[in-house]
Amino acid sequence: MERQEVGQNTVAFYLRGMAFVDMAFLKKTDLKCSMVSYNRRKTHQNLNIEWMKPMQAIIDKYAEQTQESPYLLPILTGKESSPYTAYRKVEHNTNYNLKKIGEMVGLKIPLTTYQKISKEL
Repeated sequence: MERQEVGQNTVAFYLRGMAFVDMAFLKKTDLKCSMVSYNRRKTHQNLNIEWMKPMQAIIDKYAEQTQESPYLLPILTGKESSPYTAYRKVEHNTNYNLKKIGEMVGLKIPLTTYQKISKEL
Protein backbone atom coordinates (compact mmCIF):
# COMPACT_ATOMS: atom_id res chain seq x y z
CA MET A 1 0.00 0.00 0.00
CA GLU A 2 1.38 3.40 -0.94
CA ARG A 3 2.10 5.90 1.81
CA GLN A 4 -0.54 8.18 0.28
CA GLU A 5 -3.20 5.49 0.80
CA VAL A 6 -2.05 5.01 4.37
CA GLY A 7 -2.44 8.74 4.94
CA GLN A 8 -5.91 8.78 3.39
CA ASN A 9 -6.98 5.79 5.46
CA THR A 10 -5.65 7.42 8.61
CA VAL A 11 -7.61 10.58 7.83
CA ALA A 12 -10.71 8.41 7.29
CA PHE A 13 -10.15 6.93 10.74
CA TYR A 14 -9.92 10.36 12.30
CA LEU A 15 -12.99 11.44 10.34
CA ARG A 16 -14.97 8.61 11.95
CA GLY A 17 -14.97 6.27 8.99
CA MET A 18 -15.94 8.83 6.36
CA ALA A 19 -16.91 7.16 3.08
CA PHE A 20 -14.18 7.12 0.46
CA VAL A 21 -16.37 9.09 -1.96
CA ASP A 22 -16.86 11.82 0.65
CA MET A 23 -13.11 11.94 1.34
CA ALA A 24 -12.38 12.22 -2.38
CA PHE A 25 -14.71 15.19 -2.81
CA LEU A 26 -13.75 17.04 0.41
CA LYS A 27 -12.76 20.56 -0.54
CA LYS A 28 -10.36 22.87 1.22
CA THR A 29 -13.30 25.21 1.78
CA ASP A 30 -15.00 22.45 3.85
CA LEU A 31 -12.39 23.01 6.57
CA LYS A 32 -13.27 26.02 8.73
CA CYS A 33 -12.49 26.92 12.33
CA SER A 34 -11.22 23.49 13.40
CA MET A 35 -14.24 21.74 11.86
CA VAL A 36 -14.83 19.81 8.65
CA SER A 37 -18.33 20.48 7.39
CA TYR A 38 -19.59 18.54 4.38
CA ASN A 39 -22.71 17.02 2.85
CA ARG A 40 -22.72 13.22 2.77
CA ARG A 41 -23.03 12.31 -0.93
CA LYS A 42 -25.22 9.27 -0.29
CA THR A 43 -27.72 10.80 2.16
CA HIS A 44 -27.18 14.54 1.58
CA GLN A 45 -26.93 14.87 5.37
CA ASN A 46 -24.78 17.76 6.60
CA LEU A 47 -22.03 16.48 8.89
CA ASN A 48 -19.59 18.39 11.08
CA ILE A 49 -16.44 16.73 12.42
CA GLU A 50 -13.80 18.19 14.70
CA TRP A 51 -10.47 18.71 12.93
CA MET A 52 -7.58 17.26 14.95
CA LYS A 53 -3.82 17.89 14.80
CA PRO A 54 -2.93 14.41 13.44
CA MET A 55 -5.31 15.04 10.53
CA GLN A 56 -3.59 18.34 9.72
CA ALA A 57 -0.18 16.64 9.81
CA ILE A 58 -1.35 14.21 7.12
CA ILE A 59 -2.82 17.01 4.99
CA ASP A 60 0.41 19.02 5.36
CA LYS A 61 2.37 16.00 4.14
CA TYR A 62 0.53 16.12 0.80
CA ALA A 63 0.18 19.92 0.55
CA GLU A 64 2.43 20.14 -2.50
CA GLN A 65 0.28 17.60 -4.38
CA THR A 66 -2.93 19.51 -3.63
CA GLN A 67 -1.53 23.04 -3.97
CA GLU A 68 -3.46 23.85 -7.15
CA SER A 69 -6.43 21.62 -6.39
CA PRO A 70 -9.68 22.64 -4.69
CA TYR A 71 -9.69 19.23 -2.96
CA LEU A 72 -8.30 18.62 0.51
CA LEU A 73 -6.81 15.17 -0.21
CA PRO A 74 -4.72 14.08 -3.21
CA ILE A 75 -7.39 11.72 -4.52
CA LEU A 76 -8.70 14.06 -7.23
CA THR A 77 -6.71 16.86 -8.85
CA GLY A 78 -9.44 19.31 -9.77
CA LYS A 79 -8.31 19.14 -13.41
CA GLU A 80 -10.49 16.18 -14.36
CA SER A 81 -13.10 16.77 -17.06
CA SER A 82 -15.32 14.36 -15.14
CA PRO A 83 -14.43 14.27 -11.43
CA TYR A 84 -16.87 11.44 -10.71
CA THR A 85 -15.36 9.25 -13.46
CA ALA A 86 -11.89 9.99 -12.09
CA TYR A 87 -13.11 9.13 -8.58
CA ARG A 88 -14.50 5.79 -9.80
CA LYS A 89 -11.13 4.91 -11.34
CA VAL A 90 -9.29 5.71 -8.10
CA GLU A 91 -11.89 3.77 -6.11
CA HIS A 92 -11.45 0.76 -8.41
CA ASN A 93 -7.66 0.82 -8.01
CA THR A 94 -7.93 1.23 -4.24
CA ASN A 95 -10.39 -1.67 -3.96
CA TYR A 96 -8.09 -3.84 -6.07
CA ASN A 97 -5.19 -3.09 -3.72
CA LEU A 98 -7.33 -3.65 -0.61
CA LYS A 99 -8.44 -7.03 -2.00
CA LYS A 100 -4.79 -8.03 -2.48
CA ILE A 101 -3.96 -6.98 1.08
CA GLY A 102 -6.89 -9.04 2.37
CA GLU A 103 -5.63 -12.06 0.45
CA MET A 104 -2.11 -11.56 1.84
CA VAL A 105 -3.39 -11.68 5.42
CA GLY A 106 -5.79 -14.56 4.74
CA LEU A 107 -9.17 -12.85 4.98
CA LYS A 108 -12.10 -14.93 3.75
CA ILE A 109 -13.93 -12.00 2.17
CA PRO A 110 -12.47 -9.20 0.03
CA LEU A 111 -11.71 -5.84 1.63
CA THR A 112 -13.16 -2.78 -0.08
CA THR A 113 -13.46 0.95 0.57
CA TYR A 114 -16.96 0.13 1.81
CA GLN A 115 -16.72 -2.73 4.26
CA LYS A 116 -19.53 -3.70 6.60
CA ILE A 117 -18.45 -5.01 9.98
CA SER A 118 -18.59 -8.76 9.71
CA LYS A 119 -17.76 -11.78 11.85
CA GLU A 120 -16.10 -13.18 8.73
CA LEU A 121 -13.33 -10.58 8.93
